[in-house]
Amino acid sequence: MRIDLNKLSRVQFLLLYVIEIAVLSILLIKRSGNLTPWYDEFLFLTHGVRMFTELNFTSIITNSSFNFGGQTTGPLGVVGSSLGWILTKDLVITRFFSFAWPFLLFNASLLYLNKFYKVNYFLYLIPPLIFVLPPWWFGSLYSLGEFTGAVIFFLSMMLLDKAPYASAFLAGLTVFFTKLLFLLPCLILIGYLTLNKFKLKNIIYPSIFFAPAFLYVLLLSISTPGFDYNIFSYLIDLYKFAFTNTTLGLPSEVGTWSMASLLRTLVTPLVAFLYLFKNKSNLLSISSKNVYVYILANLVSYLWFWGLSDTQYIRYTQFYIVPLIFLMTFIPFQLSIDSDQVDVLLLTLFFTLYLSSELLILLSLIPVIFYLLKKLSLNNLLLCVLVLGLLNILNMNSEVQDTYDFSVLNAECVEINSKACMFALAEFEDTFLRIAKSDAP
Repeated sequence: MRIDLNKLSRVQFLLLYVIEIAVLSILLIKRSGNLTPWYDEFLFLTHGVRMFTELNFTSIITNSSFNFGGQTTGPLGVVGSSLGWILTKDLVITRFFSFAWPFLLFNASLLYLNKFYKVNYFLYLIPPLIFVLPPWWFGSLYSLGEFTGAVIFFLSMMLLDKAPYASAFLAGLTVFFTKLLFLLPCLILIGYLTLNKFKLKNIIYPSIFFAPAFLYVLLLSISTPGFDYNIFSYLIDLYKFAFTNTTLGLPSEVGTWSMASLLRTLVTPLVAFLYLFKNKSNLLSISSKNVYVYILANLVSYLWFWGLSDTQYIRYTQFYIVPLIFLMTFIPFQLSIDSDQVDVLLLTLFFTLYLSSELLILLSLIPVIFYLLKKLSLNNLLLCVLVLGLLNILNMNSEVQDTYDFSVLNAECVEINSKACMFALAEFEDTFLRIAKSDAP
């Protein structure tokens, strides 16, 4: 899809981008006020605040560190929310910061990838529209780290051949500093870097991959009194969690999902794999071997969720859905030939199934049909895509009705690790009452 948007001036580009950010920001503020405080959210938020203010990686709630005690979120996953709380002591703004952190990382990644790939400036208009597409996207407001991990994982994939050392290091950051559950797909990347045109010097790639783990254990040993782990015991714990603990004690949710959720989590990834496979030989600056790696790395997460995970919690579908959305946004701009009708239909099927209403899905088909009939130019089709993306966010805005008043909670949680904060949180979830009555400080 050789995209040329010369007809879109810089002023028009900036105007569109400001409109997108404004509409998205309204949704984020409304949704942030609509979500009740959650145990996992404050578990990782208290982690992050303590990390930034005390250089202490131990949670007051669980008395364990990031990536320990069954926790799957690492320090980089909570950067945005932690800074938001430290700066504002306001839960709504904290959640906004939590979303903004991976969003800014993704935009910075696109700027960096411009060194190696064709990044049309129209591509920078896409992130505000796609970050609200994944199922349970609002989990990015909860300090959970899936989106941050997905961004770094995506960048690692894109740098496989362009900057392999950086790719290996980013894969390590994804696993050890954002989400442990990215371990399997990241091992696919490291396996490719190590075994492709194998030479003895290739063993440096696993070493670079594990470098963030060494760094993290070093930080813990320096900052945490009584920390008795070494790198080997840490990796053994990681192995046990990743390969023997297939459930976190939650029942499968699949039986309660709507047909839309099933299509988005079960069918759209297959559409993405088909699109990538079909175009594996038609990409500029991306080898067909790399495309196979992209498919396999995300396929293992897909198969893990549907075949091995006892939990099947919709949040865990983001480990393959979010990277695939990033790939399906980026790859069409790298095609060396014009997209054919099958490509357009696959892209349409993939993205429209994530829209928030049946009416928008039907509306999205109209410009596609006109484009396939050669009655609509590519530029105008892409402008229709932008309009549909904005309408999707506006529709999501209209669906958010009630919001909570967090003023009392904000006041009680000025010291977020305090018992007073836990008692205030107990108004929303009983788990916090047990924590407040415990012997924790």
